[in-house]
Amino acid sequence: SSPSAPSAPPAPASASASTPPSSSPTDSEDADASTGATTAAARAHGKHGEFEPRLVERLYRDTLFPLVSRARLPLLVLSVGCFAAAIGNATMLSAQTHSNEDFFDNNVPVQFMINQMNSRFDQSEAAWRAYLYWGVAGIERGDTDINDKEDVGFSVLDDDFALSKGFVEGVRAVCAEAEKRDWADIILDGQVYCWPRQLTAFVDSQWTEAPAGGWAALADEEVDTAVAAFIADDEAPHGGAQRDMTANSHFVQDFGWSAAGKVVWARLPMNNTMRHGDLIPTMRAQLQRWEAFEARARAIMGDGAPHMFQIVRGAWTFVEFSQSLVETAVSGVALAIGIGTAVMCASTTNVIMTAISIASVCCNVSCILALLVFAGWEVGVTESITIILTVGLSIDYVAHLAVAYQEAVVDETDKSAAQVREERVRFAMEHLGVSVLGGAATTAGSIVFLLTATMIFMSRFGQILLGATAFSFVFAHTLFLPLCLVAGPTHGRGDFGAVVRRVLCARRDGSRRRAGDERHGSPAVGDVEMAVAGKAVEV
Repeated sequence: SSPSAPSAPPAPASASASTPPSSSPTDSEDADASTGATTAAARAHGKHGEFEPRLVERLYRDTLFPLVSRARLPLLVLSVGCFAAAIGNATMLSAQTHSNEDFFDNNVPVQFMINQMNSRFDQSEAAWRAYLYWGVAGIERGDTDINDKEDVGFSVLDDDFALSKGFVEGVRAVCAEAEKRDWADIILDGQVYCWPRQLTAFVDSQWTEAPAGGWAALADEEVDTAVAAFIADDEAPHGGAQRDMTANSHFVQDFGWSAAGKVVWARLPMNNTMRHGDLIPTMRAQLQRWEAFEARARAIMGDGAPHMFQIVRGAWTFVEFSQSLVETAVSGVALAIGIGTAVMCASTTNVIMTAISIASVCCNVSCILALLVFAGWEVGVTESITIILTVGLSIDYVAHLAVAYQEAVVDETDKSAAQVREERVRFAMEHLGVSVLGGAATTAGSIVFLLTATMIFMSRFGQILLGATAFSFVFAHTLFLPLCLVAGPTHGRGDFGAVVRRVLCARRDGSRRRAGDERHGSPAVGDVEMAVAGKAVEV
């Protein structure tokens, strides 16, 4: 066309393609709203679509991690020093020394009233009564009800026991041995209630039915009858040491009778040098001496001492109970640490991480034991129970951080072990630090209410748990994390999960190979199927 010719109007299609669409006010408002939402989402999700870290997470990432990373070696030295000092002090922890424990603090009116009553009726200087028993083989407690304090079982009698003249003479010889100065440290002033001596005097001078020769002419079959008459005679005089009673009828408690009128067991009472106010270590020393006296009595009586044993009512119970509290605490802690090791192995599937975690737990438990020593406490019921519980509190925060360290997504290619450890520790602190801090805060907050209790059991329980929570939280940051920075597992070291998986796969592949051989009977066909199966497993 010529230049002067008017240009043709553009086609509708080309016009719509080249001309921008007109925007209305409504469209502008929608665009602004969309832009604002996108900006808010970007602020909430960060650069890579992740949520913006919260305050505690930023605290762990920006403040605590650099501090722990730079001071890893000083923190390790400090924690190991505390560990060593705690072990040294923990060995000084002793068993309970008093045979009773106060229920309330002395400032509580109820405990004050109890103390006043005990001072008015003081039994601390009263002597314990000791006994030598014969004819009792043991105690049967198989069908006892643990909820019934009166159901203590029943005695199992010795069928070979028989009250004969030889037995009585043997007990009389034991009386003479007990009255010697060699046993003055356990038998008070030779106070032995020697019924054999009084029995023979009764038969010789008081019993009207005695044979003409008295005790010397008495037959073994008549000894039971003589004892029955001796107990029934209230007028018979005492011989030897004087009891606090003046009648032979009180000796009835020293014999057990069958329905046929035969003596089935007998005992010899003595006054012990122990007092009700003595400490348990004193009682333990007394127990060793009484065991020596029992051995001496067995040697004196020879075959005439069937199933002989000695007891001091109430005393040996405290001795065995106090010792069992220590043994229970030690065995409970060992068992709890063993279970904790198994749990950490299953959670982390890494030997190195498990060892680091258990080292932190042991440090925490040692510090708790040292804390008991510094407080002047002994291992009683409260302490024995709580010491075992500290293992569970100690492993809680460490387990969180250990699993986070193992689950951290870190590209370990072309990175040194130190770089990988730092990235994993940073991940654990940033993502699980808030959980550890929150768990410690809520646990400590709930324990605070126990500290205000008037019952000594509840108050000490709370103090030990609060100390365990504090030590666990501190050592999780000052010992566990520095250990992870120094010796944490990287590049698959110590990981036995892959080994277990390879073993299981090998066993499965072997089973498939054997099944293929048995089904086809041809090694070649079985190998071909195994290769196909192996290819499927790899995919």
